Amino acid sequence: MSSSPYLYKLMGLSFTRSVIDKKLSSEHKLWRAVVINAFDDTMITLSDRKSSVQKIEAHNWIIQESRDFREVCEWALLDPEEMREHYISALKRKVIAFTKKQVRWAEYNRIYKALFYNINNDQKKLIRKRLDELRKEIHNTATTYTDSIILEAL
Repeated sequence: MSSSPYLYKLMGLSFTRSVIDKKLSSEHKLWRAVVINAFDDTMITLSDRKSSVQKIEAHNWIIQESRDFREVCEWALLDPEEMREHYISALKRKVIAFTKKQVRWAEYNRIYKALFYNINNDQKKLIRKRLDELRKEIHNTATTYTDSIILEAL
C-alpha cells in the first residue's frame, strides 16, 4: 500500500507495521487507505478555515469512540483501539499538534453548523453576529501551536 512516507516516519515503526500488509484484498486496502488518510489529515499544518476543519474532523473521527471509526478499522483489518492508541501517542509526543487558529476554527465551525438547525430568524441573526465577531478574532489569532495536548474531540 502506498501512502505518505512522511506520515510513517512521524507516526513511528509500530504504527507503520500495523498498517502495512502486502497480502490484503483490494477491499481491505481501500478501507485501510481511509484510515491512513484520516491520520494524514491530522498532520495538516495550514491554519485556514477549510484545512483546519478537515484536520479537526479527522481528529474527532479518530479520537471519539464512534461506531463508524470501529467499523472502518474492522473492514480494514485493523484494531480500532490500537489505531486510537497510536494516535494518542502521537498527540502526546506532539507529532500531531494544533495551532491556536485551528482550534478557533473548530469553534467557529460548531457555531456555523447551528445555522442549519430549525431556528427562527432572530436566533440566526445572533449566530451570524457571533460568527462575524469570531471570524475577526480568528484572523487576529496567532498561528502558534497550543501548549496543551488535545486528547478529546473539538
